[in-house]
Amino acid sequence: MENLKIFFDYILDFDNYDITALDRCHNLFLFSAILSKKPENILELGIGTGNVTQSLIHALRYNKKGKLTCVDNWFNRGGQEPDGIDKVRAAGAEVIAPVTEEEFVRNCPSDMYDFLISDADAFLSGLWVDEYLRITKQNGFMFFHNTNLREIYPNLQLIEKRVKELGLLSYHFTENSRPDERCNRGWLFAINNKRDGAALKATQRKAGLERFGTAKTGFDGNVEVIHDNLAENVLYLGLMAGKNYGWGVCSKYLIEELSKKVKTHVLNEKDGSATEKNLNGKLFQALTSVDFFAIYEDARGRENYGYTFFENELTDNSVENAKKYDLVLGGSSWCRDRMREKGINNCAVLIQGIDPVNFYPIREEKTQDAFVVFSGGKFELRKGQDMILKAMKILQEKYTDIFLVNCWYNIWPQSMQLMNYSQYIEFEYKEGCSWKEAMNHVYGINGLDPARIKTCELVANEKQRDIYKETDIGVFPNRCEGGTNLVLMEYMACAKPVIASDTSGHKDIVSADNALLLNELRDINLVDADGKLVGRWQEPSLEQLVSTIEYAYHHRDEIKKAGKRAGEDLKQFTWEKSAMQALDILNC
Repeated sequence: MENLKIFFDYILDFDNYDITALDRCHNLFLFSAILSKKPENILELGIGTGNVTQSLIHALRYNKKGKLTCVDNWFNRGGQEPDGIDKVRAAGAEVIAPVTEEEFVRNCPSDMYDFLISDADAFLSGLWVDEYLRITKQNGFMFFHNTNLREIYPNLQLIEKRVKELGLLSYHFTENSRPDERCNRGWLFAINNKRDGAALKATQRKAGLERFGTAKTGFDGNVEVIHDNLAENVLYLGLMAGKNYGWGVCSKYLIEELSKKVKTHVLNEKDGSATEKNLNGKLFQALTSVDFFAIYEDARGRENYGYTFFENELTDNSVENAKKYDLVLGGSSWCRDRMREKGINNCAVLIQGIDPVNFYPIREEKTQDAFVVFSGGKFELRKGQDMILKAMKILQEKYTDIFLVNCWYNIWPQSMQLMNYSQYIEFEYKEGCSWKEAMNHVYGINGLDPARIKTCELVANEKQRDIYKETDIGVFPNRCEGGTNLVLMEYMACAKPVIASDTSGHKDIVSADNALLLNELRDINLVDADGKLVGRWQEPSLEQLVSTIEYAYHHRDEIKKAGKRAGEDLKQFTWEKSAMQALDILNC
């Protein structure tokens, strides 16, 4: 009970009259919900004053179980880390910042958290309410702050609207009985009961109002904006640009390049285009998950095209949703073939590109003599980094001048848990420490020397070429890629040689001329808890991986020929050419 006393002492000492903080009454409700539900994974979006964070920590200490992840862009602090965050980390919480909450949520795997608290971007977060539902588990608890401030944050009301549409159990606290309460600001509690197919619908965007040719702002229906900007023969884009992760980077460049060549309009809630059912032009938009749910499900054009990347088995929902599109474009030939296998024949291929301004042939020599292996992609079983670590263990015991540089930063530690199924390494994620410390722990328990491995934090895309420059070869033993592996493409565009698994999306890029191929493959079938097949991947041979790296070690000048050819071949894979191919497919 000592932990309870510490918590009550804390909230009694906290400045409860801080207008931006969650008041004491609702803090107690939140605290008690954790004590009773016993969640495994808690996500807090928006750290704010730290009052909620500290309360969550106290609750988890009392439960003696559970993991807290806190995400914030620290916009109000100019991106600078506030005082006290080290104490949050020391208490065992995973602090992911500065990163935009929206980018984190949109890139987060589904069903990751059983308890979610959002004080994120009050102006816009209501527009991505379905992403909250997607990443929260069945019967997960969800809390949303400031949801009754209609005048200040009108979009937050979309959260309650969506909750009611899906028939989720919920209660909206809006009344005060004491002067130190601020229930009038709104504290929405909901249980994500994904019954009757609601889990599948949760990724669809139904948060907007019905427009009937006009866009309405707020909920009183008094303000209307006619769709003057939704002109004829516009290419409408249901894409969301980002900076650090696959879909966001792909969307960013496609928007830029397509807009240079034709008149485009990026769908958004503000002007109503995101929910317009009669767009007077063609619509090209991203599809999420293997179920092919559109980012903007309500938006429809004269012609409709979807764009998808997936690695797991398609579903009956994939087939039904594919029927809504004139064409579904896959990010690789592998995706297209899997669609055809499922009976989805209205499909085509659109390969992603590289930015030739940032990624172009490296001519200068390295500044060191050691043989340096590069590996990129977020650390998870699908990417095959467990095989790289096993290969490096074998080779570093044999050669003293082999080093590894990796860009494996993963902002979702829970998504790494499949590494527990690796036959090549022992995996144990060390919580409450930095990314480098966590990875050094993995190296240590596998007998690797952390001094011979450079572990990079999250690296800006435009800075990665500088890392590639100081390496000899990139190694990509990936078990499956629905796309063509953007890191692989960017590394090859720098005229650096690669070792790559000759499977899935890689096959659109690599060949015997521009890469050292891992073609000794074995099939891997992934099944869920019920024994249902969820994925068919291929794993390269460890023996071939080790021998190929060793061959590269002894033939450094020879492998440069493959790198030079790679640099030439990748010139055809630019974002400009991807945009041109898209326009050709869409007949624009």
